[in-house]
Amino acid sequence: AEFRDMVRRCNDAGVRIYVDAVINHMAHGSGYGTAGSTYSGEDFPNIYSALNFNDGRCTTGSGNIEDVHDVYQIRNCRLLGMPDLNLESEYVRGKISEYLNKLIDAGVAGFRVDACK
Repeated sequence: AEFRDMVRRCNDAGVRIYVDAVINHMAHGSGYGTAGSTYSGEDFPNIYSALNFNDGRCTTGSGNIEDVHDVYQIRNCRLLGMPDLNLESEYVRGKISEYLNKLIDAGVAGFRVDACK
């Protein structure tokens, strides 16, 4: 509610909001998200589970990108330990689309997409 209100007030004042959207990986480790939600490893309750990440597709020993010139690693391994979403999954793409559509419904003017692969 607070975000929607901020966007509405900014739009009313002629200020457009552009969201910096990170849509290809999730946070590393564990902690708290917005509104008190929790996450741990590859468990993001009610959003993603281990099945929605590329871990099984990464061939490096660490699971991380070890060679930035290797296209396969860029597409399938973790960036700095952050779980890499399987963007080939229809479910994952649907959740991302749902997220971006909620932001559009809130009145944002556009997006800056971070770390596209």
